[in-house]
Amino acid sequence: MEDDGLEMVLSSLASSSINSAEDGVQCPATKETSPVAAPSPPATRLPEHERQQRVEEERRQKVLSLKTSLVALGAEHGVRYITYGGEHHLHEIMDLITRDLSEPYSIYTYRYFIYQWPKLCHLAVNEEGKVVGAIVCKMENAKNSTFRLETVKRGYIAMLAVDKTIRRVKIGTALVIHSVESLINNGCDEVVLETETTNEAALRLYENLGFARHKRLLKYYLNGVDAFRLKLWLRFPAVIRERGKMSLMESLQLDLPQEQPKA
Repeated sequence: MEDDGLEMVLSSLASSSINSAEDGVQCPATKETSPVAAPSPPATRLPEHERQQRVEEERRQKVLSLKTSLVALGAEHGVRYITYGGEHHLHEIMDLITRDLSEPYSIYTYRYFIYQWPKLCHLAVNEEGKVVGAIVCKMENAKNSTFRLETVKRGYIAMLAVDKTIRRVKIGTALVIHSVESLINNGCDEVVLETETTNEAALRLYENLGFARHKRLLKYYLNGVDAFRLKLWLRFPAVIRERGKMSLMESLQLDLPQEQPKA
């Protein structure tokens, strides 16, 4: 009878352990096992040319968004932004830039830029219509500094000046943004400019907008001060864009040395 009772107890414990395990309750007789997570699907990688297009489009959208906020800020302080409207603006631009910049320019320099690229000259005017900020740019075809055989469409910021009495409205930043937008719309691949190495405010303004220091030019200005050449890349170089459309092997083959014919 004692053996029968012991068998009944053991049988009951075993049955209890099995039922508890099936119910998900941890028991001394069982070991809890963590559920195995289902494998996550592999991350889809965009083709390189699509990734490049997305990066370029995100850059354009960032420019447009920033422009909208800066135009609104200017409107709050009675400042609006226009493009060059004619000869009546020329002398105001000259007076403003002469007061602000250390590099003197003749009227022929202004006419060279403004008459050829009037749509790339953007102005900030106050409620009385007075010019309180100006930026003068141009476009040209140039050799790519990295891929020498490639020609790029380059935008160039020649002059930027803002009336010192209203500098807290971010007029300089807004004018640069207007210019960059115009250059993008005209199909430019990059934007370059020079500024004095000692002009920390200008360097901060441009670098906050994505410009990078590309080169140092020794004694570039008449006052003997060095200049930094700054560059903003708007599009991937054509060589990189074409490689993005190729297979990896085809892209690598472009870098392989060509086999020399045997004599």
